[in-house]
Amino acid sequence: MRPGEALEIGVITEAIYVGETDQDLPRWVLKGSPDSIAESLNEYGEMGVSHLQIRFMARDCAELCDQMEKFGAEVGPNLTR
Repeated sequence: MRPGEALEIGVITEAIYVGETDQDLPRWVLKGSPDSIAESLNEYGEMGVSHLQIRFMARDCAELCDQMEKFGAEVGPNLTR
């Protein structure tokens, strides 16, 4: 790190599922409304984290693409850092 540069900190998040599902998801999956997911992820920012590595719960490629689209449109804009 060079003098004067900010330290960049990243984290690999819990698996995420945006919205409701009939899947029996593990307790550790971050799931629910876009607002509740953004609120949880913003806690990382409050700890100084500036990069999130996101992974999604999905049963197939179509569901993965849907989850990525929902996250980008409904969760991402509500992230504060």
